[in-house]
Amino acid sequence: MRKYSCESRFVSVVLIVMVALFSGLLFGMRGSTAFAAEKDFDEHGNGGMDESAPVFNTTEGSRRGQLQLQAGLPASYDSRDHGYVTPVRDQDSLNICWSFATIAAVESSLLAHGQVSSAKSLDLSERQLAYFSFNLQPDALGNTKGDKTLPIRKKNYIDNYGNAWVTTETMATGIGVANEKDVPTFDDMLGKWIGAGYKWTSTFGSATKLDPKLARGANAWCMSSVNRIPMKDRNSVKQAIMNDGGVAALTYLNDWDDWDVQWNEDNSAFYNPYEDESNHLITIVGWDDNYSRDNFTGAAKPQNNGAYICLNTYGTENFDNGYIYISYEDVL
Repeated sequence: MRKYSCESRFVSVVLIVMVALFSGLLFGMRGSTAFAAEKDFDEHGNGGMDESAPVFNTTEGSRRGQLQLQAGLPASYDSRDHGYVTPVRDQDSLNICWSFATIAAVESSLLAHGQVSSAKSLDLSERQLAYFSFNLQPDALGNTKGDKTLPIRKKNYIDNYGNAWVTTETMATGIGVANEKDVPTFDDMLGKWIGAGYKWTSTFGSATKLDPKLARGANAWCMSSVNRIPMKDRNSVKQAIMNDGGVAALTYLNDWDDWDVQWNEDNSAFYNPYEDESNHLITIVGWDDNYSRDNFTGAAKPQNNGAYICLNTYGTENFDNGYIYISYEDVL
C-alpha cells in the first residue's frame, strides 16, 4: 500500500472556539473530512501515514503544563519566557492571518513538547498551508477524493476569508506543513503579489501555483490532534497555553469607525465590548490577571483587570514589538 511520508513527525494544534461566532463562518465544510478533528492519524485514517511513525502523546501536555495542572494556574504566564514562541512574522498585504496564526500555534506546540529545541531554527510556511487549504489534495487511500474548500469571496486563497477551522480541517486530511525555506511565503509570493498590484490575475495564479507533492512532502510536519476550546472557559484556555505554548484565536481589530474607542495605541491594548463578528486571527501566548483595566481606553474600559498576551502578524515595528493585549472581557 502506498503511503505518504511526513518525515515521521506529528504535532498537536490548539485553537479557541467562539461558539456563537463560527456558525456564520463555517464555509466550505468538506464532505467526509468535515470537522475531522480530535483523533490521531494512523495507516487507516485520512492521512494515510506510516504506521511506524511515532505519534506524539498530546494528552500528557508539556511537563511544565502538567506540573502546573497539579499546582494551580499562576496569575500570569508568558510562553516567550520559556522559549515556546517563534519570532514575530509580518503578513504585510497578504490576507492570510488565519494561516499565520495557525502556523504560530503549530510552532509553539512543537517547541513546548520538545519536538524542536530552538525557536530561532523553526520557520514553517504560511503560504503552503494557505494554498492547500483552498487547493486540497487527495490522500493516499482515496478517502478525501473530491473534497473541496469552497471560497465565499474570491477565487484566490490570498485575499479570501479563512479561519483556524479551515486550516485544521485541511491538516486533518493528512496534509502536512512545510518548512519556509522549501515553500517561501515572502521572497517568492509576496513580491509577486505586490508586483501584481495586490490583484489576483491568471498570471499571478500560475506563477504561485504549488506542486501537489508539497502537500505531503518529505519535510512536512503532520497534525496528530486538535484541541478546540470555548473562549469563555478561561482556565482551559490558560492550561492549553501552558501545555502547548500558544493557541490560535479569532478576534475583531479593524473597525476604523470605533478605533479610538476600542484601541489604546500607547499600551497596545484592545477591548471590543460589542462587535461579535471577527476579522482577524492572532495567537495567544500568555496572560496577566493583573493587567490593569486602566490600560484600555476610557471610552471602552472593561470592568475588571486581566488580559491575554497575543502574538500579532504585522512585524515587530507595530504594537508592542509585535504583541497586543486583549481584555478577558472582550466580546469574542
